[in-house]
Amino acid sequence: MTNLKKIIPKESNEFIADYITHDEIKCKCNSDICTFTIIDCRLINTWAKLRKEWGQSIRINSCYRCQVHNKAVGGVKNSFHTYSTAIDLALPMNYLDVSSFIRLCEKHFAFVKVYNSFVHLDLRSI
Repeated sequence: MTNLKKIIPKESNEFIADYITHDEIKCKCNSDICTFTIIDCRLINTWAKLRKEWGQSIRINSCYRCQVHNKAVGGVKNSFHTYSTAIDLALPMNYLDVSSFIRLCEKHFAFVKVYNSFVHLDLRSI
C-alpha cells in the first residue's frame, strides 16, 4: 500500500495486507449511509509489522467506524477510528502473554491504551 489513504466499498472483502481482510477492519454498523471504508495505509502497515513480529493471530475488535457507529458505541467526537488511524485489538487469552504483547504494541505504535479485554492503538503523534 503506497497511497496514504484508500477508500473501499463496504461490500468488498479483499485482502488489505498480509494477515488482514477488509471484513476485519470495516465499520460494523448496519447504517444505510455507511457504504465505504477509509483505510489509512500507515495504520495497516504498522499493524502488519506488529502482527508479523507477534507471530500469532490477533483479533481486531474495531478499526474504521463511520460517524453514526462511532456515536452509537460511545466513541469520542473526532475519534481516531473515524479517520481510520486507530485500531482496537483483543488481548491475548494467556495472561503471561499480555505484558509481552503490550510491549510489542508500544514498540510499533505511538499511542497505546490498555483496557480490560483489549488494547487501543493509534497514530496520533505520527
